[in-house]
Amino acid sequence: MLVYPAAEVREPVVQTLGIQQVWFNRLCRQAESQGREVPTAMSEVPRHLADQVKREVERLARGVWRDLRLEVRQEGSQQVAYTPDGKRFGVLSCDSPTSCGQTITIRGAFVHDGNLCVVVGGEITSADGREHLS
Repeated sequence: MLVYPAAEVREPVVQTLGIQQVWFNRLCRQAESQGREVPTAMSEVPRHLADQVKREVERLARGVWRDLRLEVRQEGSQQVAYTPDGKRFGVLSCDSPTSCGQTITIRGAFVHDGNLCVVVGGEITSADGREHLS
């Protein structure tokens, strides 16, 4: 990095976060809302159904989930993202630089095998309601 004397160095206003288990949590919400048995493990889901839900996650990530706000909560050793209506969205990867009580906003996403790498930015809202640039 080249820095000029007296120049201010700024952090980028966007960052990426990994969110895993997105397809599985989506499937569980669908099963629950349709009155079907909710799977307790990914291994219980037939391959064709898992593939179908993963394709749906790809479609949603391209548009519907843009600007979606997620609340980060601590569950044991995991940081878990929840939708505004309190539904489990996914588990943040270990290297995600967020903390509990923060709200992140999805600005864009890349999908791989039903998991997301999301671009968040603009702001991260802390538990006290103050917004900070991410």
